Amino acid sequence: MIKTIFTVSLAIILGCGDRGASNVTTRLGWTLDYADWTQAGITQPDVRGCSNQPSDGGNGTPYPAVTQVHVQLMDASQQTAPIDAMFACDEGIGGQRVPLTNLEAETYVLKVTALASDNSALYAYHDNAFHPNTASVEQDITLRAAVGELRFFPRFGSQGLTCPNDVENISYKIISHSDLIAQGTMAACRDGFANEINIRNIPVEPKPGANGSYIADQFDLLIEAKNSAGNVLYCNQSQRTVKPGNKNLTNDVVLQAGSACGASAPL
Repeated sequence: MIKTIFTVSLAIILGCGDRGASNVTTRLGWTLDYADWTQAGITQPDVRGCSNQPSDGGNGTPYPAVTQVHVQLMDASQQTAPIDAMFACDEGIGGQRVPLTNLEAETYVLKVTALASDNSALYAYHDNAFHPNTASVEQDITLRAAVGELRFFPRFGSQGLTCPNDVENISYKIISHSDLIAQGTMAACRDGFANEINIRNIPVEPKPGANGSYIADQFDLLIEAKNSAGNVLYCNQSQRTVKPGNKNLTNDVVLQAGSACGASAPL
């Protein structure tokens, strides 16, 4: 299944503490940060608005906008959800906050997901110990990137970035454990040289590693350069690491003449 994921999840999990007064109201606001959060202290923030466009305009295809934010507030057993609501993105961003009402003064599980128009998740937040312990609490949270991207230039064998005369298009597939994650076709060249390939909105979920590090997601990448008749002239199949956010400019991909690498998984 191919998705553009742009979801803001805010999940609040109720803990086992003493139950307090009801009718507690929390006002919740959010920030969207597209930086690679697995490199805390190294990567600079990439804060975005609901349009999801970078401040420098970015390269390639525009990013999908965040249209809705899904907020869930649950008890510790996650059987009861006193809050399960969708909000427009701009209701909680830029100093705006949405009200979460009729709560108990106890601990909750909070999940928040920022979604694109196709309901794919783009950003997410999770807090297992959210505690609205006063009559009115204002809390701002940062939703982290739930997707990443790949950026690279194709090289055509010994010709490098110079395009062969008969190459028209480049097709790509991103595959994870035999599941198709993303695919597309684009013009291979401009003014006789290879176009940069930018594959966005790849769902990622880094796993915790040793000493505070994270293990990045691995994907199989298949690239095929074709002529106007759709025949494969150059190809490459390799494994790529994808981290959250846009810091995934990788080494150029060298395409070899022939179609052997696409024989088992044609585009």
